[in-house]
Amino acid sequence: DCEAVTAAELERRVAVRLTDAGFAELRPLDFLGMPGMTMLRLDGNGLSALPSRLLSGSPGLRVLHLRGNRFEALPAPALRRLPALVELDLGRNLLRELPAAPFGNSPKLGYLYLDGNQIETLPADLIAGLRHLRVLKLRDNAIDTLPDGFFAGVGKLYQLGLHDNPGAPFALDVGLEANDAAEDAGAEGAASVRLSVPQGAPFDMAVPLTVEGGTLAAETATIAAGQTSGTAVEVRQGEEGGAVTVSIDAAPMLPPARCGFWDEDPCFQGIQVRLGEPLTLFDEPAPRTSIPTLRR
Repeated sequence: DCEAVTAAELERRVAVRLTDAGFAELRPLDFLGMPGMTMLRLDGNGLSALPSRLLSGSPGLRVLHLRGNRFEALPAPALRRLPALVELDLGRNLLRELPAAPFGNSPKLGYLYLDGNQIETLPADLIAGLRHLRVLKLRDNAIDTLPDGFFAGVGKLYQLGLHDNPGAPFALDVGLEANDAAEDAGAEGAASVRLSVPQGAPFDMAVPLTVEGGTLAAETATIAAGQTSGTAVEVRQGEEGGAVTVSIDAAPMLPPARCGFWDEDPCFQGIQVRLGEPLTLFDEPAPRTSIPTLRR
């Protein structure tokens, strides 16, 4: 019982473990007077909600574990008051839907566990702004698509779990796009291309390029983790002019798909690469043809 702990003991308490304690609910003031609390573990209880003010007196909370409870919705109001949060575990609950940008007030979040729920759709901005995110676990849900821009801005990820979902392995669309701004500003007969990953690159990628009808300034195109477009590579027409076709010669190397014993070992599970079609530049526009208009 929370009332069995004295106020003096609460004030000194840094880590609180109440796992498998049989709690079905908590009161708004249960953790009042604990400004120094940095870790709270409530795994294995029967919780389905958290009072919005439950953690307002502990702004320095860094670790919050809620695994193995009965949450059907993310306790977003309570999570909005945690600017120092680094690790959040909501695995093995009953979550079905996630709100847009739910972790915007926790920019330091680095470890996020949402595995073993019933999540069907991922908001495109689920992890938006989480520049320090290193571990993301979403395995064993009901997810069937990976939205565009999902990994945009997330450049430090080293463990990703998307396996055991209906849509797994999820395709990362790695293709080439023309850098239109560079083409407009460049010399005649010169343009540039760059890698494109609409979902955002979850890790650094490099691919070899081949060209027909022209030359490349570099044989490899790269894109940094967290970006949707890579570094531009200049393309020049051959002496005879005409169309130039640039292709990706081989898929980027994927990180290991098997996680090691230690959490620091990189692994990316539940994804694959799908290469785009070759890109043609300096192509002459097709002749315009008239389309007959139907008259009544």
